Amino acid sequence: MKDVKKDKLITKWIDPQFTHSLYKVELPSRRRNWMDLDNGHAYRCLPLSVANGFGWDILNPIKFEAIWNGDPGIKDAILFNFYPQNKEEEDFIKDNSIGSHFGNGIITWSALNFVLKTTSGHNIFIKAPTNHFKHGARSLEAIIESDWLPYPFTLNWKITKKHVTIKFEKDEPIACFFPIPRYYLESFDTDTITGETESKFNKEMSIWASKRGELTYNEFYSRGLEDSENKKVFEDHQRAIRGCPFLNKIKENNDGRET
Repeated sequence: MKDVKKDKLITKWIDPQFTHSLYKVELPSRRRNWMDLDNGHAYRCLPLSVANGFGWDILNPIKFEAIWNGDPGIKDAILFNFYPQNKEEEDFIKDNSIGSHFGNGIITWSALNFVLKTTSGHNIFIKAPTNHFKHGARSLEAIIESDWLPYPFTLNWKITKKHVTIKFEKDEPIACFFPIPRYYLESFDTDTITGETESKFNKEMSIWASKRGELTYNEFYSRGLEDSENKKVFEDHQRAIRGCPFLNKIKENNDGRET
């Protein structure tokens, strides 16, 4: 794996009135229950496996179920059943930390007691847990300007099917996040061309296409075989992309950044 210089920072700044957070932030597992089926054949798809481990996951703090009656309003539209395992989780429920705050069948986790702070010029992309699925509900996604915002965001899931019990287990991923440079998307121009039949790229594409139904296709990509004829491997090929774990140790710093 290439040794990458760590010259940027994401800080999990915890509200000083709390000693800790029920919300865990962890590196994602590259395993998925549905990918374990069929002798784990899905893991042969390297792009899928790499994406599984990308970013950081925020885990659900308490087991609960939710049923939406289809009413677009806020009050009494979603029936919640919580299953606390200790007093701390009972207090968490009393604070209305998970509930219907926006209506339209949206579940909101509103009591995140930490703020994510990034190096200047970087946003945070908050998205659904990668390659996790839940029947009848879908995570909403957002981009936060995390280098200046002094306030925690909320996490939200939209229930898409009424009268269906949506289950959330304790410590299951409810969101994934990663940093993106501001203006990164805008820095790309776009182009569309028609390839030449005799070009080297088209010939290479034809070789890969012929391997599509064979086991060698995945071997080609797994090895990063840029030039199949000459067995040339792409030197910057990545078989995994992993961030740094957030440590439990808390540093005191009033400006929200580590020293």
